[in-house]
Amino acid sequence: MSAPYPDRNPFPPRGTTSMEERVSDDSLTEWRAKIPTLSLPAVIALTDLLVTYVTRFGTPQARGGVTLLHGEHGSGKTHTVRYALSRLSLEAGHKPPLRCYVKAQDQDFVGTYRRLMGQLSQANLRELSLGFLAAIAAEQAGTDTAARTVRHDPELVYALFESYLVEPGAVLQAQAAELSKVAGGREDFQRALTYLLDDQLAGAAYNWLVGNPIDPVDVKRLGVRGPIIEPELCRYGIQLLVGISVRSGRPIVVVVDQCERLLLDERQHLHMPNVGLLHTLIEAVPQAGGMLVLVGSAELWSQLPPDLRQRVGTNDIASGALTMGQAIQLLELYIGLVTGGSGCHPFTTGAVRALLTVTGGNIRRLLQVSFEAFEEATVERDLIDAATIRRAAGGGRALLARIDAERAIERLLLDEKVAFVRDWHTGAARASFAVETDGVPSLLVHVTDALFSDDEVRNALDSLTLVEQVHRNRWPARVVVVVLGYISPEVVAGLSRAAHDVIVFTGAGSIEVLRPVVGNLRSSAIGPADLGQLQEIQDALRILAASRDEELAQLRREVARLSSEQGRPDRAGTIRGQWAERRLQLVERIREVRGQRRERELQELQRLHDAAVQDRRAQTLTVGGIGAAMLSFLAWLVTLLNKDGAAVVGIALAAAGGLAVVVWMLFQVRRTLPTGLQALGVGFVCVVLLAAGGVLINGATSYSPSDFEAARTTASVLLVASALVVGALAVLHLADAFTSDRLRTLRGPVESAERLEIAARALVLDPSPRSWRSSFRLLIDRDPHLRYAGLLAAAGLDRKSELLDLLRREPSSVIRRAAAEHLATEPDRALSLRMRELAERERLREVAYYVALTAPNHVFEKVDRLGLVDQLSAQARGMGSPLDAVELMLGADAGRALAGELLRAFKGQLRPADRVVSQAPERAINRALSMLSPFEPGGIGTLDEMPAIEEIDEWYLFFEQLSFYRNAVQTGPAAVEEVRSS
Repeated sequence: MSAPYPDRNPFPPRGTTSMEERVSDDSLTEWRAKIPTLSLPAVIALTDLLVTYVTRFGTPQARGGVTLLHGEHGSGKTHTVRYALSRLSLEAGHKPPLRCYVKAQDQDFVGTYRRLMGQLSQANLRELSLGFLAAIAAEQAGTDTAARTVRHDPELVYALFESYLVEPGAVLQAQAAELSKVAGGREDFQRALTYLLDDQLAGAAYNWLVGNPIDPVDVKRLGVRGPIIEPELCRYGIQLLVGISVRSGRPIVVVVDQCERLLLDERQHLHMPNVGLLHTLIEAVPQAGGMLVLVGSAELWSQLPPDLRQRVGTNDIASGALTMGQAIQLLELYIGLVTGGSGCHPFTTGAVRALLTVTGGNIRRLLQVSFEAFEEATVERDLIDAATIRRAAGGGRALLARIDAERAIERLLLDEKVAFVRDWHTGAARASFAVETDGVPSLLVHVTDALFSDDEVRNALDSLTLVEQVHRNRWPARVVVVVLGYISPEVVAGLSRAAHDVIVFTGAGSIEVLRPVVGNLRSSAIGPADLGQLQEIQDALRILAASRDEELAQLRREVARLSSEQGRPDRAGTIRGQWAERRLQLVERIREVRGQRRERELQELQRLHDAAVQDRRAQTLTVGGIGAAMLSFLAWLVTLLNKDGAAVVGIALAAAGGLAVVVWMLFQVRRTLPTGLQALGVGFVCVVLLAAGGVLINGATSYSPSDFEAARTTASVLLVASALVVGALAVLHLADAFTSDRLRTLRGPVESAERLEIAARALVLDPSPRSWRSSFRLLIDRDPHLRYAGLLAAAGLDRKSELLDLLRREPSSVIRRAAAEHLATEPDRALSLRMRELAERERLREVAYYVALTAPNHVFEKVDRLGLVDQLSAQARGMGSPLDAVELMLGADAGRALAGELLRAFKGQLRPADRVVSQAPERAINRALSMLSPFEPGGIGTLDEMPAIEEIDEWYLFFEQLSFYRNAVQTGPAAVEEVRSS
């Protein structure tokens, strides 16, 4: 009984095999139910790799990894990925894995990043951010119960903060330290993650993280430098996503499909910037505990650098052509879905062979041709044989024959002008084409039919005995086997070991790989003619030497002189080499000077903070001392009345002293008060209160008036002398003990500007009822650390007037710079006019940061240095006129023509012999160096945190090079050495 004929076409039509980028459990489950999957080696390998990663996640055996699935277009790579991801939805552990799938469309790494991150909703990213924060808080909790609780429910991390079981500042610092490693030291990602948990700025933080356009106001409110438009930032963003997912206890699989579009250009050459980014991800993602799956073409795999392929290691998975048995199984799967039976009826064995031949074993093409063949045969419900397959294919490989391959090879040999022999044979050795040199074959090309099994390959090689004869006769011949249409993956390895090259003929283009081989043969073939020409030249020289010995001697001396001069570098080369050394010195000096400036800024901030701490202590001591003195004086007045009053005061003091001792001991147990002399001073206050109270009680119960007078005097002295000094110290430390953790952290020493921002932001974002984030009293505090927190609070509420006032009166350059940056939320002409007035009157250099972040803003175009900052910042954003910037550097007298020449030299390569070196006025060069200098106080290169600082440095080094060449050309090598020594 024959198998049932399918009542409908079981094969997918063209264009139905693509995969959407947003994957979900429901879509994957539905897809698995509808689309069959053949257990090919690539499918098994990738599925096992991903399932093993997810099932072992969170165990000591857990490992991140990277794999590269490669093969021809249509070989089933995307289907393999989809199936492996669908298996994860069924076999995941406690937390479902995070699956991120994206298809590269071109070399735009930023666009690929946006599509990848855009698959995550704001709620997804918030959950990951909260889980990341909870994981760090769990480590800081110190108790297993609290740690397990917060890991199970990350929302409880706020309860840990409010109960003081975990210090928020320490958690934020630990979070910042981890993110700094992931994001290359950039603080923007840490700020954005923090604001994901803030209801007001969560939307802006999400848009920034996923690379969406973001309002300039939100840029400043978030405290980031700008939107994600740099590929390097995108790479950090992917690393961040992997890091926070793994730390929150959720496995993550990142799939980048069609990598060849990202890494290969139009000429199929590697696009090295993207290769470098991918190389970094291949190292970083597995280290963070994530799984990175790259999918690319066979061409991409062959061109990848060796070190990158080594990083993939044994996890490269090849998706090759189908074998005969696999093709039959694939047909059976699709037909069985419709008929419910087994077998591949109505396809005959001849039809399967024809399918492999016309499609090359490519899964996509095989299914497409099967669809067309079924449509043709279904009308008559005929068997599908080889003839049906050829008609359905309609062209392409279906019409290719041996004659087509032979004509293509013959045309290539004729184009390369290489003599060849058709149907060559010598003894038992036979080849379709042979290229001979001196009667010995140097290239042998054999054309054979499609190869489906080991037996056919063995028969083909045995019948020809071509390779054996080549080895036996020790011919220096390259053996090439051209296979028509298809070669089974089972036999590729054996055939490749026998022949030097194996080519599957799919059209004339597939033979082009032979062109460089033939070209090399052509070069070696004309080698003897070249030697003959050299012999003729030598003979002519001998004749010339016999008749004109003197002329030949002179010729030899001239050649020797030219050779010696050619071996020495010319003066221009010497100057360029010396400038290279000078440039390295300048770059190193710039780096050192900037480090020194950062250190001075931090020292300035620390001095202001120390002064504020001393003032706060002096104020506390003064207030506490005055209060203690007044209380002591009142107590002394009471003792003057009578003995009963003295007894009451004595009892009160003794009770207060006893209670103070108990409280002091509790503080010591909780380690709230510091140890050492300060703690001893607080304890001494307690002892003084007890002693004074005891003396007064003793005097009041005495029967002698003199005894009472002595007790009263002693108690008064103790109260006044001790309470003035030690009592104020107790007040100071008791006030610090009841201060919030975040405020106490901010009032302490800060080792870097980054730590200051973390502590200040933690205070501003404090959700407790005692929050300081709405209090602008911070802006007028004497402590610069608290003023910085006030700056963040004012910037978050867009209070420009308070920020402008702070900028005007602030002594710390760090805070002035931050205020200027936060003022630059959006172009505001009225504010820009006030900033210009402030810059001209107060000489505040930090205004340049405002100008840089609001460019282009023509309010500052007449202020030379601020106008130049405006122009350079605009160019960094792809706006503005480069010529205008060069004119500002040179001054109005230099002229636009000179500016144009310098701009062309800057974009090209400046040489000592260039006309602009001698024509550029020295005054203009010195003006540009002064404006751009990273060393002189007025140079914009000293604004080290400027967004366009790299462009500023490049222009400064360019004018230094121009000056260097100018001095060298005008005054000679001595001047060059003088410049170098300076």
